Amino acid sequence: MNLDYELLLILLGINAIGALGFYFTLSSGQFSLAHGALFGIGGYAGGYVSTALGMPLPVALVAGFVVAAVVGGVLARLLARVRGLYFAVATLAFGVVAMELVKRIPGLGGAFGLGGIPRYTSLVVVLVVLVVVAVAVYLFDRSPLYVAHAAARVDQDAAVVMGIDVARTRGIAFAIGGGIAGMAGVLYAGFTTIVSADTGSFTHSLAFLLMVVIGGANSWRGPILGAAIWTAMPELLRATDEWRMVVFGVAAIAIIVWRPQGIIPRRIFRPRRAERRHAVEPASGAGG
Repeated sequence: MNLDYELLLILLGINAIGALGFYFTLSSGQFSLAHGALFGIGGYAGGYVSTALGMPLPVALVAGFVVAAVVGGVLARLLARVRGLYFAVATLAFGVVAMELVKRIPGLGGAFGLGGIPRYTSLVVVLVVLVVVAVAVYLFDRSPLYVAHAAARVDQDAAVVMGIDVARTRGIAFAIGGGIAGMAGVLYAGFTTIVSADTGSFTHSLAFLLMVVIGGANSWRGPILGAAIWTAMPELLRATDEWRMVVFGVAAIAIIVWRPQGIIPRRIFRPRRAERRHAVEPASGAGG
């Protein structure tokens, strides 16, 4: 079994960034199946400014984030009154339509895709972007903004009564989550040197969903762990030859059944050290 660990780590990092984008959107209660399309849209945006305009990687990343975020924000605004299963179906339909439209935009390569993209994605670049995104999501997870997002996710009507602008909260979450997925698409385009409609297919949306579900949908660490398992396990099982995807599928199902909340759950209350010490002292005194 010969593995190219550098290429595997690059794919792992790209998947982790995309999964964090899905997690950010899901944090406000939006079950989106459009993140694969936003991943592809970001790849097209970054690939275009790199090939047609000759811009460097930082500009490509900004372009991928901005374009995907704008598209995601507009989509969230249009679907503000749609909930649940209907929202998921609508985002799935958007993804299909968006990728069909991309094929018909002049200058994007049509059905063959946009090729000739510079290979600017390296392990160092992916790790830097992943760390920046992970830190940003971590800070969001610890901020009062997360409370508003969680309220919108748990009970939309109660959140409105509490004075939370649910439509605005979800719109921002969808835009930022889509922008993060767009940056992952830029890195993927720079890794494969080509981006096509298949890049933004439903397969990527499903992959991001499974990464978050397997790792844990209630903690920023969950998507990263889920991406690591999703990316590495099929390669580590390569010795099983044609059975490796079957083994991987069974293992993924077992994880979901064993830990329906994900491998990494979110502890809502973490007592401080001082509080734990005071809680232990009376018990110690009583025992003496």
